Amino acid sequence: MTMVQPHQVEDYCNRVLEKLFEIKVRAQQAIESVTSYRDKTKPFDSLEFIEMVDDTYKFLSPNSTSDEERHSIDFHRVPDALP
Repeated sequence: MTMVQPHQVEDYCNRVLEKLFEIKVRAQQAIESVTSYRDKTKPFDSLEFIEMVDDTYKFLSPNSTSDEERHSIDFHRVPDALP
């Protein structure tokens, strides 16, 4: 059995925290982008909107636990969504 050294735990935590903070920043940016479209505080540009939808899906999809949940965040599967 291998013993875990305290410095290994500290190094691991530092690496993971760095990645988690990066994800937190990306999540906050996604929240702000989606909120600006919802609240209509951002001018509507179809290409930017499509990019926002794609980015949001890519960000949320890996964390979805079921196909149903994945479908709920896929804009193209939303009833009455425009093609």
